[in-house]
Amino acid sequence: MDSILNIRMLNKSYIGGFSLRDVAFSLPEGCITGFIGVNGAGKTTVIRSILGLSARDSGQIHFFGLDFDKNERQIKDRIGVVLDAESFYEALSLAEMKDIIAPSYTRWSEAEFREYLDRFELHPK
Repeated sequence: MDSILNIRMLNKSYIGGFSLRDVAFSLPEGCITGFIGVNGAGKTTVIRSILGLSARDSGQIHFFGLDFDKNERQIKDRIGVVLDAESFYEALSLAEMKDIIAPSYTRWSEAEFREYLDRFELHPK
């Protein structure tokens, strides 16, 4: 089975002493994965580093066999992430959230967006 994600020698240090050292793992295609650990263990730092939301100090990240550093836009077009904290203000409508999110995807489908609004009976405003 092919790996959908490969992480090798991921390192990230913060001022104050916390650091990730030589994190390495791979995820096979089709698996469901969760990070479990005590507060402060580095779960969020690993995820943020993998997604390029925090600059890593070193390491290699490959999604779908592609180097993340060289193919970030293409890779991010193919993945979805739900973090544990809300990312948008509750006051934003679905239409306003779409206006923020859609430009991030080169293959955004307005038709598919509308289909989900209809399917779940959601009003864009």
